[in-house]
Amino acid sequence: MALSPHQRSYADTYQDALGAPSEAVQELPLLQQFRFYRFALSALTANTGQNALSYTLLIVVIDETSSGVFTSLFVLCSLLPIILFGLVAGIVVDQLPNKLILFTANVTRAIVVFLLLYWPTNVAMILLTVVLLWTVQQFSSPAASSALPALLPRHSYSSGAALIDVANLFAQLIGMVIFAPVMLKLFGPEPVYATTAVLYGAAAYIVFTIPRMTDPKAKVEELQRERSQIKLFEALSAGWRMLRSDAVAFEAMVQYTLLSTATAILVVLVPQYTEEVVNTSAENLIYIFSPAALGLFLGLWLAPIIGRLYGNPLASTIGFVLFVVSIAGFAFSAGVEEIIMENGFVPIEEMADFFNISIAVVVTMLLALPAGVGAGMVGIAAKATLLERAPVEGRGRIFATQAWAAGVLSLIPIFVAGLISSVIDVRFAIFLLAFALAAIALYARFGLEPQPASSAQPS
Repeated sequence: MALSPHQRSYADTYQDALGAPSEAVQELPLLQQFRFYRFALSALTANTGQNALSYTLLIVVIDETSSGVFTSLFVLCSLLPIILFGLVAGIVVDQLPNKLILFTANVTRAIVVFLLLYWPTNVAMILLTVVLLWTVQQFSSPAASSALPALLPRHSYSSGAALIDVANLFAQLIGMVIFAPVMLKLFGPEPVYATTAVLYGAAAYIVFTIPRMTDPKAKVEELQRERSQIKLFEALSAGWRMLRSDAVAFEAMVQYTLLSTATAILVVLVPQYTEEVVNTSAENLIYIFSPAALGLFLGLWLAPIIGRLYGNPLASTIGFVLFVVSIAGFAFSAGVEEIIMENGFVPIEEMADFFNISIAVVVTMLLALPAGVGAGMVGIAAKATLLERAPVEGRGRIFATQAWAAGVLSLIPIFVAGLISSVIDVRFAIFLLAFALAAIALYARFGLEPQPASSAQPS
């Protein structure tokens, strides 16, 4: 008896889960595809715990020390693992199955967080926990990125990456904005730690149920031959050389890395900007910059559309330009306010009166929206470009190289930006950030010639 289309969907999905994918499965909506749905669910689960835990640990450190030095140490503890283990992690990811790495990472994080229950407010233990968790993150992040091509057909890379980023946004909303602040205020950090350990354990179980998370094109024999031929130094630099041999992939990596670096720097500058420029308490920044989250959703929606029409590299470039222009707007917010009021682009006075907020707040919210759109587009389109152009056997190293570069580039500018904003003016620090982003991106696009393809291969 013939099956109905609805029954065929379930039959194909079940068949896909058992390890026999069909073309019908690949044409289903992404969240109806068993493996991708489970993968997105594991990301949502783990990242909800990760965001709740990150917020809680930072607040506990601030409450226990009341010192900016320890806050800087907290940030440093999250950056050091990227610098120390980022490139090595790429080698490991390219040599081991993605499922094994992600399962082990989630189990390890669950154990580490559970042990923190014995020292819930000990600052030294919290800093050690941050180091351990971010060390594990260096392995899990490139493994998750390189697993996507094994779960989806090529034409769905950008859409799949967008859905994963949407899941991560929901994880931020649930973990960092709703769950952690309420639980921390009412009951203290212990319930957050316990819940996070359970969420990591659940994510590990979900990953365990996903078949075929490693690209089938990556033959075991080829990886074994590569492992025997590549020397350590060559392996560490392989990700960089792969990127430098492809101008399009290299430009996408530069934009993606600069976005990550700028985001880390803005975390330092935004609280001071909120107090000195917007003239309100830093506690209100989550509401003032909330349009950035809406913009991020719009960017995640736009990136796959523009990518399909004009290509992912162009979508990434458009998003990057929009992000940089918006960041520059924060540095010249007074001028932006004057231009808007003179030309009547937006009724900002009426908006300020209606919501009972200042005009400076309205202008900041208007600038945050396109900044979020640009960030969302770069995050999706640049990653999709790297997935499309990276060789199968080198994807882990390329994403690890990107994460390592972002960590290295963020280390010094974070402290320099904080110093400039304190000594001179926070708007000048933001202007320098926007100028540096534009200058580096332009140099990478027009000032560097790609290396010959042959040099990208290890000898």
